[in-house]
Amino acid sequence: MKAPPAWLRLRVEGIPRDRHHLLAEALRGLGGRGLERTGDRVTAYLPAVPRNPGWEEALLHDIRRRVEAATWLPDPCVRLDTVPAEALEGRWSRGRRLGPVSPRLTLAASTASSPADAAPDSPADSPADAASDAAPDAAGGADPSPESEAMGAGPGRRVILLPPGPAFGDGSHPSTRLALRLLDRHHPGTGRLLDLGTGSGILTVAALKLGAQHVTALEADGPSLAHARETVHCNGLLGAVTLRHLRAGPAEIADLPIMDGILANVEAPVLEPLLPSLVARLRPGGWLLCAGLGREDEPLLQARLAETGAGIMDTLRQGGWTAWWIRR
Repeated sequence: MKAPPAWLRLRVEGIPRDRHHLLAEALRGLGGRGLERTGDRVTAYLPAVPRNPGWEEALLHDIRRRVEAATWLPDPCVRLDTVPAEALEGRWSRGRRLGPVSPRLTLAASTASSPADAAPDSPADSPADAASDAAPDAAGGADPSPESEAMGAGPGRRVILLPPGPAFGDGSHPSTRLALRLLDRHHPGTGRLLDLGTGSGILTVAALKLGAQHVTALEADGPSLAHARETVHCNGLLGAVTLRHLRAGPAEIADLPIMDGILANVEAPVLEPLLPSLVARLRPGGWLLCAGLGREDEPLLQARLAETGAGIMDTLRQGGWTAWWIRR
């Protein structure tokens, strides 16, 4: 993907957390990338392309209209400024948390221009020295310890190469790291999987490097899907992935084939109405990994899950975020 010479930084303030997912959809509809959430502020970045005179006022008007329609909040506070591409992309690169994330998975920045340049998938080619990930406590999931963040490379380690650029799930956010840890801990090393809202494609690549045969990766956001394709490509795994540009509702999920496992690193308001459909697409004994959940979301999602007959087998929590390993 060719980077633009500059980015427009779009900041929307005063939006309650329970409406962030609605705002995110509106910003993605504008072409927003690299969404960031801090308190009640959501930040996104738009490519700074040549525009007609008066473009800034017209763009701000369009943004406010879309945000108001999506969140039902009148007169939203919207700010817009320009950021040089070098500064922003450098910050994205520096902000990544690379290195070991679980006993077998390591994140690394990609400098490869083709799959042939990518690190080998074979565990035999990985560096040495073992370590263990953080175990859940008796209460059902402790925050991962600082020691787990400093794990050295070990035998059987898989390296996930991440290309530069903004996309949800670059391995820095707690929800993605929790998902990777659960995936490493429980992945059966086989199967055909679904990745709902693949974002950067990081979970798709992790699942394949842990032994999955094929992943169908769905993403509603076009730029994120392009980024996911680049992630899969630089890891040399395009032949094992079907990438689909799809906004998946219950009807779309019902049309999918039965899966051995499902990855769902999405926010609770997106996940909740889809839970019955997702569980229904699992074979008996199949698994569902849910991440991106706030702790305050747990009671509602637990009740919704109980209606399906599936059960939570393992839980990890960190910094207000929760991830579940669910078995049908």
